[in-house]
Amino acid sequence: MNVSAKWNKQFTFALLLVVVFMIKAFYLWGYSIYIFFGLIFGFLIGFFLQRSRFCFASGFRDIFMIRNGSMTRALIILLLVNSIGFFILHISGIIDLIDSGALQPVGLNTFIGGLLFGFGLILAGSCVSGCLMRMGEGYAGQWVVFVGIMVGSYLPSLDFGHPDASGLNYGRIIFIPDYLGWHWTIIVYIVILALLYYLVVRYEGLPRGKVIRPGSGRVNIAGNVPGVVKSLFVGRPINYYYGAFLLALLHLVMLPAWGRTASIIYGVSGLSGWVLNQASSLFVFWPGFMEWIQQRGDPDAWTNPVLYFAVSIIIGSASSSLLNGEFRVRFPRKPPSYIYALSGGFLLGFSANMAAGCNFGAFWSGISSFSLHGWVFGLFIIIGSLLGGKLYMRYLI
Repeated sequence: MNVSAKWNKQFTFALLLVVVFMIKAFYLWGYSIYIFFGLIFGFLIGFFLQRSRFCFASGFRDIFMIRNGSMTRALIILLLVNSIGFFILHISGIIDLIDSGALQPVGLNTFIGGLLFGFGLILAGSCVSGCLMRMGEGYAGQWVVFVGIMVGSYLPSLDFGHPDASGLNYGRIIFIPDYLGWHWTIIVYIVILALLYYLVVRYEGLPRGKVIRPGSGRVNIAGNVPGVVKSLFVGRPINYYYGAFLLALLHLVMLPAWGRTASIIYGVSGLSGWVLNQASSLFVFWPGFMEWIQQRGDPDAWTNPVLYFAVSIIIGSASSSLLNGEFRVRFPRKPPSYIYALSGGFLLGFSANMAAGCNFGAFWSGISSFSLHGWVFGLFIIIGSLLGGKLYMRYLI
């Protein structure tokens, strides 16, 4: 099959997938408007992630492993745009971040969760959102990562969902504007993020005054608008920076429309609980575990809008990949890769459960909601990925 025929076939599959998805989404609208919005926003995020190749894991990892800060700089832009946007939405009265923002306690669970998440993304080769995006592109290894995430996000919830049982210090919520005031908070945010951007550029060793176009961002940041819009649907991937702006703007629309920030792990852990509950007969020789599954299995998994949000990220990525003739089933070349994928996925799910969020719910949404736990979680992801990267480069390659 020549390239043109392959592209035409994938283009047809893309259209069919989008049509079926939209029919199902509007059908579910009559059941729950929250599920409908979860589907639509998840699809768009998955589409934009795939078109821009935007990857949170690369933002944490590449700056240290290959001294490339392209994605790190785009990630900072994402946080800056979202934080300013959330600030405007809050002070204008459109939303109330105290009620709808991603505010979580800061405690020992946040530190440990960040470290483990950093290790996990090195082994898995992705973060949680990156896993969903690459599943939609046809990466078989990422489906193994997803299995690990499901198991990891649910099994520890018996203890780590209850501070008294786990013995961990879950601390308290620290909402930064309560301490600095709103105007000083946004000023401090802008200064810190601008400083981080500058430090990344200097760390890369760029000559003073030189700007490197972000990798995979093959559309010039100063290019014409029609060319950018075209690249959203067909052609070469859009610039990382454009991806950051699109994701940030989508998040700004999503919060007031859907009433919640971007989150994944809550829906995945609910699905995991439901699956284990259905399969509990497999554990008849482990009575204690079977009883626990039956008690903890989430009977409301299929009414959880976050689950639909997570699943539709895969569908959005698959649609984008098919639309451009890029979908291809890819299997890991080396058998140990499956072990790394499963163990990395487990660490991602386990740590996200512990820290009350992954790179979406705890890091992106947490920082944008002016919750200190987002910064702490992000800092320890960096430390964990730095240590995990050194371990991986030295012993596992």
